[in-house]
Amino acid sequence: MKGVSRTVVRGATSNSTGSAHSSAKRPSPADMFSLARVLQRFVQLNHRNSLRASPNRWGRQVRPGHSARLSTRPSMASPSPLPPLSPREECGAPRGPSAFAGHSTRLRPVTAASLSSPRSELGHFLRTRRARLRPSDVGLPEGARRRTPGLRREEVAQLADVGVSWYTWLEQGRDIHVSEPFLERLAQALRLTPSERAHLFALAQGRPAASPLIAPAGVSKALQRVLDVHPFPALVATMRWDYLAWNTAAVRLYGDFSKLTPALRNGLWRLFTDPDRRRMIPAWEQNARASVQRFRLDAARSADRAAFDELAAALSRVSPDFARWWGDHDVVEVGEGSKELIHSDVGLVRFDYVTLTQAEPDGRVLRVTFYSPRAGESEERTRRLFGPITR
Repeated sequence: MKGVSRTVVRGATSNSTGSAHSSAKRPSPADMFSLARVLQRFVQLNHRNSLRASPNRWGRQVRPGHSARLSTRPSMASPSPLPPLSPREECGAPRGPSAFAGHSTRLRPVTAASLSSPRSELGHFLRTRRARLRPSDVGLPEGARRRTPGLRREEVAQLADVGVSWYTWLEQGRDIHVSEPFLERLAQALRLTPSERAHLFALAQGRPAASPLIAPAGVSKALQRVLDVHPFPALVATMRWDYLAWNTAAVRLYGDFSKLTPALRNGLWRLFTDPDRRRMIPAWEQNARASVQRFRLDAARSADRAAFDELAAALSRVSPDFARWWGDHDVVEVGEGSKELIHSDVGLVRFDYVTLTQAEPDGRVLRVTFYSPRAGESEERTRRLFGPITR
């Protein structure tokens, strides 16, 4: 090997009688291969000896009579050396999967520093959602042996209809702009639950996701019992203002909703098309205008506003007032307030009301509105209308 080394380094043979300026021989492929093996062995032995001679974690040998000073820097364990190169790989061929068979490909542990930003947490969240899925769960073939659990990044990118590089950057926590349609496709590709979907939007865009519009058939038994024990009117409606449930007091105040068809069982439709409802509200124009503004805001928050636009178009054809106010594009947020209603049996009654949001496990978003009469004359009139009041 010394002769080989002299041949490579000095470019001349080991003949002592030869001139230093004699013609040099070009190294053969076998000589280059041997030299590469020697250098690789030298690096491995040097790395091993340095670890044995260094008792502290920074690779510096402690002199006799001196103690190693503790450091606050984090520990950095030296990685295990890779397997030796094969002759084919020494010639420039890429390393195959078998060369890394003994190295771990698990997800990196989550630390406090790694979760310092929403984008870093987003990357960890996406990797864990991807790792829990199998190709068969999303309709893809299993393929060859996998070194990591779950789907590959290429498969998620294919399902979400996005480039592999773009999705990789998102998992790496890079500060890139992501659109709402892309997040919707990603949520479907990763089979996210409604809670996980909302978490995805909060991490990626810093705001809640648009509320999905789902037309449920009714409410749970627990929610219906809450309505029934309330002594005053209480109603449950969807984001599109379709009534789903009510109690006995609401029937006495507004009429029996069960006698209406589902298409007509809508609060906004009855407000503009029912003459009896219009006569009940002294300040009808003010209340109706505010209702249009609230409905427009609800439509903008929906993930699919086609049903909202359909109802708005139908009301515009039958109500000039709605068509005029809908064209103003005004919005307002009202969660509580007061109502003045004129009932044919007891006269004017003033109510305070509050609207609460009920998030169902299946992604439905419902509104629960509770009425309570004001103390005094209104409370006495509701006593005659709804029966004994219990508090």
